[in-house]
Amino acid sequence: MQSKTRPLDVVEKDEKVDNSQLRKLRQRPSLFLSKVQVIVFTGDHAGLETYMQAIDEKTTLRDVALHVLSYLEVEKAQLSFVAEYADAIEMTVTQDRVEGDKDQISLELITGFFSTALSCKVKWSIAKDCVAVKHDEDQKHFEQIPFTEANSVLQMKKKINIMTSIPVEKMRLVFNNQVLSNELKMQAYDIEKGEELLLQTAPRKLIIVIPNRRVVSLIAQNNETVEDICRRACMKAQTDPANLHLCNDKKKLDENKLMGEYSKDDLRYLTVENGDAIESMKQLQAILDKDRPSEHKSLTFAGKQLEDDRTHQHYDTQIHTTTQMVLRIRGGGDAPMKFADVENTGTIEDFGLDKKGKLYRQVDPGLSIEGMCTTEGCKAINEMVIFIAGFGYFDLEKSKATCPLCNGSITPVKPAFNDCRWKIDVQKPNGVVFNVGWNIAGINQYITYDLDKCVIAEFSRLIIHTTTIIKKQEEESVTVPINGTCAICHKMKKEEESITVLKCGHNYHKSCAGKWEKRGSNCPHCNDILAKR
Repeated sequence: MQSKTRPLDVVEKDEKVDNSQLRKLRQRPSLFLSKVQVIVFTGDHAGLETYMQAIDEKTTLRDVALHVLSYLEVEKAQLSFVAEYADAIEMTVTQDRVEGDKDQISLELITGFFSTALSCKVKWSIAKDCVAVKHDEDQKHFEQIPFTEANSVLQMKKKINIMTSIPVEKMRLVFNNQVLSNELKMQAYDIEKGEELLLQTAPRKLIIVIPNRRVVSLIAQNNETVEDICRRACMKAQTDPANLHLCNDKKKLDENKLMGEYSKDDLRYLTVENGDAIESMKQLQAILDKDRPSEHKSLTFAGKQLEDDRTHQHYDTQIHTTTQMVLRIRGGGDAPMKFADVENTGTIEDFGLDKKGKLYRQVDPGLSIEGMCTTEGCKAINEMVIFIAGFGYFDLEKSKATCPLCNGSITPVKPAFNDCRWKIDVQKPNGVVFNVGWNIAGINQYITYDLDKCVIAEFSRLIIHTTTIIKKQEEESVTVPINGTCAICHKMKKEEESITVLKCGHNYHKSCAGKWEKRGSNCPHCNDILAKR
């Protein structure tokens, strides 16, 4: 591929700069480097370079990514950047957004005030005015399909058919985990140029529950209708399909729709129904009684509360049977949870590690939850035991704590910490929110609340966060570092014997440096000749 050149601030506006001129300019940092960032492409775009102008201390990798997108003249791209002696930084960029957790890194910081070039590898890109369509059988590659928002989904499928020869009726087109309906327009799904769509053609196995309590499994093709599937399921179960309907989670499916227009979630709880579900009757009652929605009510028959996901056939209710609507009274909600008063940090103490402690009092780094075991027969019954929660977060409402001996549930009483960073977020029953900010527990410490001084308080929510402690880094070696990512292939340099160190001090995989040299290219970071030390 021939090298592209761009005009520089330090030369005439329309003058083109080749590599030899660029190298001379790089040797004059006062004229060139303070105004221009060099970006060298590798991979499929090897041989291209672009020069980013009007840069300063506020320029970030986000700005670089947007510049590269404009230079490549594409809708969307996944880019990998490597600065000297650094790890690869990946981000996905479109004209209006950049996705990546390091996009705000200062450009001058990682390039030595713009003194070295950035290596850029384009992992993939989507051409202008196109969307990418990946096939479920090969998601590593995709077709680029011309896109118009006003097109219907069916029209988009016809375009895909021209590119792939896959029959339209066999297609199931998915965007953001939502299957697209043929009659709707692409703009109805907020699909824009540069988006990625998934094309699924494989048949799916369906599990369907029939009214005679039989469970059947079917292989459904995308071009079958809901009515076809209902009829096949009934025939397999030896049930008359008359007046029966295919439902998902008790909701009737459109009989004329193709299976290729339904997502996996739309077909997760399939049943064949011959009557209104309980929820349907509640919704009907809600129309007549508009003061409260159906989720605030329960339906009863013969003194028994009817569940929403059951049909009347399940409860043997007949025509003219009387059911009763009961209002569910809200108020009080879930009872507040009781736990040590973590807001009272004055009761926190270091009790030290008891290395000879009992088996149910052993400690590991991270969070420990203390509580009393009440399991009959356990050797630790009526004792305060320690549940090792480790690192991450512990939600007092949702997380489970167990006895280390019997594995029975315990009621958490207080937290404890060892060799970690920790904080606690709390919401009180009155809605007041507070947090205990980040603290550190040392390797030989057992930090916890003293229950002789700390009262038990009530909370509506309580979440404990724990992370590892970042150790101080060792002083940098004066020798040339060979860790980080190879700026040619954008893969990690793992083995020292496979690395070529150049006279300029930059280093790459031996095989990568050899291929790069055969191209006649210079060092990606400094443009020096590829000469070994």
